[in-house]
Amino acid sequence: MMHFFFLTMGFVSYWGNWQDRISLGAACSDLARRLGRLCPGYHLALLWLYALGANRQDPLAYPLQALFLQTLLPIKACGLAYIWDGANGEGWFVSAAVVCAVYFPMLYNARPRRGWQATTMVLLAVLTLCASTRWLRSHSGLYVEGLDVYVWAPPRVLEFSAGMLFAQLADELPEHLKSWPGWRYISDLCLGLAFVVVAATDNWFSLLAEDWFLTPLFGLHALSCSLTECSLERPEKSGSLQRGYLDTLLSSHLLVDAAQYSFGAYILQRPVRCSLTYLLRCLSPETLPAASWIMNLAGCWIAGMALTKFVENPLARVITSQLNARA
Repeated sequence: MMHFFFLTMGFVSYWGNWQDRISLGAACSDLARRLGRLCPGYHLALLWLYALGANRQDPLAYPLQALFLQTLLPIKACGLAYIWDGANGEGWFVSAAVVCAVYFPMLYNARPRRGWQATTMVLLAVLTLCASTRWLRSHSGLYVEGLDVYVWAPPRVLEFSAGMLFAQLADELPEHLKSWPGWRYISDLCLGLAFVVVAATDNWFSLLAEDWFLTPLFGLHALSCSLTECSLERPEKSGSLQRGYLDTLLSSHLLVDAAQYSFGAYILQRPVRCSLTYLLRCLSPETLPAASWIMNLAGCWIAGMALTKFVENPLARVITSQLNARA
């Protein structure tokens, strides 16, 4: 499922930039905003786990993760566990996101500029490279001992690049294709097929299907969603165009409101789980209560909500005001 997040990050990053080229100053400002969004919860989770004494058997895990280096060095340290899985293992996603944010201005400025046909050709090449990670994942042990390709940054940057190219393609398509009423069905079909691939049993075919099909499926879904939304914003051209059924379901206010706290709930899940386990062990040393998973789930979302409201949002306002003052 991580295909979806990195591709969506690339899509949204491109969609939010309409300038021809990104200057160094604009790139630094954008990176500052990204770090202001990612760093508070990420480093809070590391400090929280370190205070709890969790996963200290690997001395390199905490300093490397604090510098976002675990996806650049997803290897085993001294034959022990993977560096990325020590300390806060869920933080590898943030590390890869930071790497993508650093590369975004360069990828944006190097994008194809010869029309939608050229963009399509480059996109197909990038999708082929993304799919080749399946071969690399199965053969990496022969060449690089202990390399975990799943969390390695380069394949994730490829998925990020694919998302950017899908967004560029959506912008460059001819008008008669943009207003095609079948995009809603393409969107639902892509989501349905993606769910089938993800839910498939863990065998060689499902792994192959995941690597070959998930990235293009999520990309087509993002493209069709963006075209549908853009057409709906222009009533004179939208006609009878509507959102797909699954898109309408996923656009419900409940899911949209919860999404703003999802990053905090994700990045803090390990320290919350360790803290609750410690407290429950103190109360009941023999066994954990059967409802402990409900407490973990609720604790993650409560922590994520608190992080977003009282740390991330105020910090984002400060960063924005400082950047606007210097502009």
